[in-house]
Amino acid sequence: KDIIFDFAGHTYTVTGELVGSSGTKTLGMQILEGAKVTLRNGTFKADKHVKMLVQNYSNLTLDNFNLDVTGVDYEYAYALSNNSGEILITGESNISSDYCAFDLWYGFMGAYLDGVSVTFDDNYTGTVTGAIEYGKDSRADVSDWLEKTSLVIKNGTFNGNLVFTSEFDTAKADITVYGGTFTDKAFGAYCDSEVKLDKEGNVISSYFAAIGEEKYK
Repeated sequence: KDIIFDFAGHTYTVTGELVGSSGTKTLGMQILEGAKVTLRNGTFKADKHVKMLVQNYSNLTLDNFNLDVTGVDYEYAYALSNNSGEILITGESNISSDYCAFDLWYGFMGAYLDGVSVTFDDNYTGTVTGAIEYGKDSRADVSDWLEKTSLVIKNGTFNGNLVFTSEFDTAKADITVYGGTFTDKAFGAYCDSEVKLDKEGNVISSYFAAIGEEKYK
């Protein structure tokens, strides 16, 4: 289904019973595979007892929408966990966690093998606070998983470390940075050939001069 949830500027704070699988109900929201969902114009916030604010398997868009899992009792809280689907984050959307802001986790439980992608588009002006994790479940016996696990960043502010959560040649991670500002210089290794990170963590042009159509590094 194609569903748009417009919060109209309101904040929803999870305080009641959590969702998830039987015996592991630790989630604020779970969005299942096959759905196309947009969350916009508001904030979804965790109370003290949430471990993962949103677990996502869908094609999900965050449009001027905030996810906030800061200040919870659980040390390893995730704001957004992405196990499959195409995720687009745009506008002034802020993702905040004291631990992990979001992840790309391919092949959860050996399933969801079509892949997962997260894109922060040119119109993204928000801030991501917390780690960004990238990895594969060991139960997913797939050799080309890196081609199916994509992170694209075109703009925004990213205050957190890039963390690889499985063993592989990290130079081959499908991560491309076109713009933004980063506290972790590790993102510089994934800049598009046209750009680079400066000493302050800002993405700038990798060329020092241009004459007509000719560019010089």
